[in-house]
Amino acid sequence: MGRWLHRGQSHDVVERQARLEITVEVTKLWLDDVRPAPPGWLWVYTVDEAIGVIMQGGITEISLDNDLGATEPEGYKVADWIEEQAVLGKLERINRLAAHTQNMCARDRMTNAFRNAVRAWDGQDGS
Repeated sequence: MGRWLHRGQSHDVVERQARLEITVEVTKLWLDDVRPAPPGWLWVYTVDEAIGVIMQGGITEISLDNDLGATEPEGYKVADWIEEQAVLGKLERINRLAAHTQNMCARDRMTNAFRNAVRAWDGQDGS
């Protein structure tokens, strides 16, 4: 299947998009712009990539960095999105939610969002 480059897009971006579209079996998601993912984890670099993969379903573990570069949205936005979708009942449970960011304020924000998502899932399960 061929891919067309959009204006200003590098081959790296197109290859990453193709990799994300065919990744169905991966269950562990790692969001970070610099630190490589541990073996067995899918490495994504942006908030949009992370949300896109989560929306495909099947993610059981996630670990987020916050500071993704000067021009990218911060990683806490993924945690906020997970919380919102869990509360709305639109996201299947993710069993392990972690923040590996060194930004302590963002880590606290992510942890609170994760906690709220788990509460929402627990309430939906009747627990």
